[in-house]
Amino acid sequence: MIIDDQPLLTKWLSEVFSDETYLISQTENTDDIREDISTFIPDIILLDIHFDGFERWDILHRIKLEFHYIPVLIVGTYGNFTHDPRVAEADGYVIKDIYTDKLESKMVELLNPDMY
Repeated sequence: MIIDDQPLLTKWLSEVFSDETYLISQTENTDDIREDISTFIPDIILLDIHFDGFERWDILHRIKLEFHYIPVLIVGTYGNFTHDPRVAEADGYVIKDIYTDKLESKMVELLNPDMY
């Protein structure tokens, strides 16, 4: 599941990973996140950390409180949050890049922890 408020980036990531045999769900409405997660039951959540008008850390915290068994990978535009202690609640942090190999590698690692 991709949670991002930038439709172009969400569409691009959906296209990239749907070609890789992933079934993608996406949401940009912070009010619907809980319902969307409950309905789709994702294996992993890619969470954009830059939501306009909403406290991004609250989104992460709410997801991890209720859906603690789902890995949440923060996907940020910049690396300025990599040392923020609140990131520790997530299962990883990857910087957005036009090359998705680092993102996909981290996704595979989180989805297949026995391999690592």
